[in-house]
Amino acid sequence: LNQYFKTNEVTDEGKQVAIFRIVIGPKTYDILRNVLAPVKPSTKPFSELVEILNTNYNPRPLTIAERFKFHGRNQLVGESVAKFLAELRHLAEKCEFGTFLNEALRDRFVCGMRDSVTQKKLLTVSGLTLDRAFELAQSYETANKQASELQANTKEHEVCAVYSKTNSYAKKPCFRCGKTNHFPDKCYYKEKLCRKCNKRGHIAIVCRATQSRTSVNKRKSRIKCVWQDNSPSSDSDTEGNDIPEYYIGCVHNTTNSTANIVLHPEVNGVKLEMELDTGASVSIISEETWKHRLGSVKLNKPTVSLKTYTGEPLKILQMTAKVQYNEQQVYLPLTVIRGSGPSLFGRDWLSKLKVDWSSVNRVSSDIGSVLDQYQELFQDELGTLKGIKAELVVQPDATPKFVKPRPVPYALRTAIENDLNRLERMKVIEKVD
Repeated sequence: LNQYFKTNEVTDEGKQVAIFRIVIGPKTYDILRNVLAPVKPSTKPFSELVEILNTNYNPRPLTIAERFKFHGRNQLVGESVAKFLAELRHLAEKCEFGTFLNEALRDRFVCGMRDSVTQKKLLTVSGLTLDRAFELAQSYETANKQASELQANTKEHEVCAVYSKTNSYAKKPCFRCGKTNHFPDKCYYKEKLCRKCNKRGHIAIVCRATQSRTSVNKRKSRIKCVWQDNSPSSDSDTEGNDIPEYYIGCVHNTTNSTANIVLHPEVNGVKLEMELDTGASVSIISEETWKHRLGSVKLNKPTVSLKTYTGEPLKILQMTAKVQYNEQQVYLPLTVIRGSGPSLFGRDWLSKLKVDWSSVNRVSSDIGSVLDQYQELFQDELGTLKGIKAELVVQPDATPKFVKPRPVPYALRTAIENDLNRLERMKVIEKVD
């Protein structure tokens, strides 16, 4: 209504009150008349009538209640960091933070962050401002989104696992209690004392202290020396349960090895160099790597069956490894395959360990030499296609079409004007009358 008054140059107080009484409608006018009774609304100035209705419809909120809602707001599932910050700004309008507004927004933005990894990174930044916190959170969000898309689009590398039938690790019994519905690090009995050997970490039913040294040595010798032949007739374990089956495709990588993404997790305290392979269903190391780096770790009968792309069975063993990566520690299955070759960080590990995709996606090549080698491609001037002449054919009866310029926000006018001048200097466009 104020904009209407300005546009039509309505400056008379009496006319403003009259127009206001008309446009607010009969129900609102009845409320206004009842509040002012016995005084008539027509006797009050326009600004006072607006203030009376504002007080009636939108009473002054309690600051402590508004701040309670503000500090209780956390990022929702699926909510982007940009929308989360916008909602915090909306809630802060009635909190009366004053000069403390940006600090309050920054604190709530960081504390309410849903992604704990991003939250930890923001908490380590010295002198963090609201703008810097939003910039970093948005970049991490973009990197995580790209990482998810990367995992969805699986690729074939040196060894590529195509699909599986069932969960590969669900049937491996826990060495602490013998059950198969959890991992050893999550076992209820990991802090309990065994009644047979009086040692902590397992129960009597699975205690190995009663086994003779001879039988233990025989079992270890058999496991270390005999590789399981996963032939089509052995796709079930000794209890008749189906063994998960994976198909492996061997592809010769002809690209530069520097294109591979290499991670360095600690496996049972030994740092290994593993190639990140989102196309591999299981994580793999070679027999050679196991002998030279992890030879003291006991190997077990496999709970999965690996076959080549053409269906030939592969001889494998498995081990349970304590994997540490980026302050994360978890027990995971690791498949050992005969021969030599690169170690693969597969999707089974990716589902349990969070990878720092921002560092993985960082460009590590010498970009300066590339720019120097192809200077003509990176000049500020617009390039020219040489040796070809283009001809635009227009119908003889065609008439030019005039389109009015679109309205531009005031804040963007300078930037748009600068860009138009840049295009004009490059002779992409030209001014016309």
